[in-house]
Amino acid sequence: MFPGLGQLNNGNISRGLLFFAIAFTLIIAGHLIVTLIILAIFWLYNIYDAYYGAKKLS
Repeated sequence: MFPGLGQLNNGNISRGLLFFAIAFTLIIAGHLIVTLIILAIFWLYNIYDAYYGAKKLS
C-alpha cells in the first residue's frame, strides 16, 4: 500500500526510505500524465523488490 514499507519490513531501512521519497515526489508532481505512468511502473517495481527481498530472507 505504501511504497518502501515492504523494504522497511525486510530490514532494509535506507532502501525503504529512498523508495518512499521517490514515490512521494512522483505523487506530488502527479499533474503530468508521464509522471503518473512513471509512478505506476515504480510502484510495480517496489512490489517486486519487496517480494524478492523477503524471499531472500527466508
